[in-house]
Amino acid sequence: MELHFPPGGQEQQVTPLRRGKKDLAWWDQVLKTTPEHSIAMRKHDVVLAWSDTASTQGLGAFFIDSTQEAPQPGSAFSISFSHHIAKAREHINTQDMRAVKQVLLHWRRRWK
Repeated sequence: MELHFPPGGQEQQVTPLRRGKKDLAWWDQVLKTTPEHSIAMRKHDVVLAWSDTASTQGLGAFFIDSTQEAPQPGSAFSISFSHHIAKAREHINTQDMRAVKQVLLHWRRRWK
Protein backbone atom coordinates (compact mmCIF):
# COMPACT_ATOMS: atom_id res chain seq x y z
CA MET A 1 0.00 0.00 0.00
CA GLU A 2 1.34 3.41 -0.92
CA LEU A 3 0.35 6.57 0.87
CA HIS A 4 1.24 10.06 -0.23
CA PHE A 5 1.29 12.94 2.23
CA PRO A 6 2.54 16.38 1.21
CA PRO A 7 5.80 17.33 2.93
CA GLY A 8 5.48 19.52 6.02
CA GLY A 9 1.78 18.76 6.59
CA GLN A 10 0.36 17.31 9.79
CA GLU A 11 -0.65 14.19 7.90
CA GLN A 12 3.01 13.35 7.44
CA GLN A 13 3.43 12.47 11.13
CA VAL A 14 0.33 10.25 11.37
CA THR A 15 1.01 6.66 10.41
CA PRO A 16 -1.75 4.59 8.79
CA LEU A 17 -1.80 2.31 11.85
CA ARG A 18 -2.41 5.21 14.26
CA ARG A 19 -5.09 6.62 11.96
CA GLY A 20 -6.81 3.22 11.77
CA LYS A 21 -6.78 2.84 15.55
CA LYS A 22 -8.23 6.33 15.91
CA ASP A 23 -11.03 5.52 13.43
CA LEU A 24 -11.82 2.24 15.18
CA ALA A 25 -11.96 3.99 18.56
CA TRP A 26 -14.39 6.55 17.13
CA TRP A 27 -16.67 3.82 15.71
CA ASP A 28 -16.50 1.92 19.01
CA GLN A 29 -17.67 5.02 20.87
CA VAL A 30 -20.43 5.83 18.36
CA LEU A 31 -21.82 2.29 18.29
CA LYS A 32 -22.03 2.15 22.09
CA THR A 33 -24.40 5.11 22.26
CA THR A 34 -28.13 4.74 21.65
CA PRO A 35 -29.33 6.85 18.72
CA GLU A 36 -31.72 9.69 19.50
CA HIS A 37 -33.78 8.97 16.42
CA SER A 38 -34.31 5.63 14.80
CA ILE A 39 -35.84 4.49 11.55
CA ALA A 40 -38.96 2.48 12.25
CA MET A 41 -38.67 -1.09 11.09
CA ARG A 42 -41.56 -1.81 8.76
CA LYS A 43 -42.44 -5.22 7.49
CA HIS A 44 -42.71 -5.17 3.72
CA ASP A 45 -44.97 -7.47 1.79
CA VAL A 46 -43.27 -9.97 -0.46
CA VAL A 47 -44.56 -10.08 -4.01
CA LEU A 48 -43.42 -12.81 -6.39
CA ALA A 49 -44.00 -11.99 -10.04
CA TRP A 50 -43.46 -14.03 -13.19
CA SER A 51 -43.52 -12.80 -16.76
CA ASP A 52 -42.86 -14.37 -20.13
CA THR A 53 -43.09 -13.49 -23.77
CA ALA A 54 -43.77 -15.46 -26.93
CA SER A 55 -42.13 -13.86 -29.95
CA THR A 56 -45.16 -14.16 -32.24
CA GLN A 57 -48.06 -14.09 -29.77
CA GLY A 58 -47.55 -11.61 -26.96
CA LEU A 59 -46.60 -11.48 -23.31
CA GLY A 60 -48.14 -12.36 -20.02
CA ALA A 61 -47.54 -12.18 -16.31
CA PHE A 62 -48.94 -13.09 -12.94
CA PHE A 63 -48.03 -12.46 -9.32
CA ILE A 64 -48.62 -13.90 -5.87
CA ASP A 65 -48.34 -11.72 -2.79
CA SER A 66 -48.14 -12.70 0.87
CA THR A 67 -51.96 -12.91 1.17
CA GLN A 68 -52.39 -15.36 -1.72
CA GLU A 69 -51.67 -19.04 -2.15
CA ALA A 70 -52.29 -18.96 -5.90
CA PRO A 71 -52.90 -16.27 -8.53
CA GLN A 72 -56.26 -14.56 -8.07
CA PRO A 73 -58.40 -12.62 -10.55
CA GLY A 74 -56.65 -9.32 -11.10
CA SER A 75 -53.20 -10.77 -10.47
CA ALA A 76 -52.63 -11.97 -14.04
CA PHE A 77 -52.73 -10.42 -17.50
CA SER A 78 -51.76 -11.08 -21.09
CA ILE A 79 -51.16 -8.71 -23.98
CA SER A 80 -51.22 -9.66 -27.65
CA PHE A 81 -48.50 -8.17 -29.82
CA SER A 82 -49.52 -5.95 -32.70
CA HIS A 83 -48.65 -7.28 -36.16
CA HIS A 84 -45.58 -5.03 -36.66
CA ILE A 85 -44.07 -6.00 -33.28
CA ALA A 86 -44.65 -9.72 -33.92
CA LYS A 87 -42.85 -9.45 -37.26
CA ALA A 88 -39.96 -7.31 -35.92
CA ARG A 89 -37.98 -10.38 -34.82
CA GLU A 90 -36.52 -8.73 -31.76
CA HIS A 91 -33.99 -10.54 -29.63
CA ILE A 92 -35.66 -12.64 -26.91
CA ASN A 93 -33.93 -10.59 -24.17
CA THR A 94 -35.56 -7.44 -25.54
CA GLN A 95 -38.94 -9.14 -25.56
CA ASP A 96 -38.47 -10.40 -21.98
CA MET A 97 -37.52 -6.91 -20.80
CA ARG A 98 -40.69 -5.58 -22.47
CA ALA A 99 -42.65 -8.11 -20.39
CA VAL A 100 -40.96 -6.98 -17.16
CA LYS A 101 -41.68 -3.34 -18.06
CA GLN A 102 -45.35 -4.14 -18.63
CA VAL A 103 -45.53 -5.91 -15.25
CA LEU A 104 -44.19 -2.82 -13.50
CA LEU A 105 -46.48 -0.49 -15.46
CA HIS A 106 -49.55 -2.67 -14.94
CA TRP A 107 -49.26 -3.18 -11.16
CA ARG A 108 -47.20 -0.18 -10.04
CA ARG A 109 -50.04 1.51 -8.14
CA ARG A 110 -51.02 -1.70 -6.40
CA TRP A 111 -47.43 -2.43 -5.31
CA LYS A 112 -46.55 1.16 -4.35
